[in-house]
Amino acid sequence: MIASDSIPVLTPKTWGTFWDIFGEMLVGFMDIPEGAKILDVGSGGGSVLYPLAKRVGPNGHVIGVELCEHCAKKTASEIERCKIKNAESILLDARQTEFADASFDCVTAGFIGWDDYFDFQKNK
Repeated sequence: MIASDSIPVLTPKTWGTFWDIFGEMLVGFMDIPEGAKILDVGSGGGSVLYPLAKRVGPNGHVIGVELCEHCAKKTASEIERCKIKNAESILLDARQTEFADASFDCVTAGFIGWDDYFDFQKNK
């Protein structure tokens, strides 16, 4: 696949297997317009973040926030490697963000709770 400016389009690496399938499916179910600003909570390896970045297009933007330093760094590295201009990955606790009200058109949280990173009992 070649981008319009003759730069090869690289496929970002996620955790693979079913994560990619579920991420694509989840984004496919969402009514997200091109140009939207999205916050992806618990972005992990990017299985929802990358399809969101495709969906919102070059005029949109996706910010992925992640508690796990390894996940946030891996996703940020893939965003840089693949030259994805409309997405970023931030190491941040989503409960402590300082984004202004109405900063986003949509907030997603596709796979939070996996690997016990979020305690649903304690944080009702």
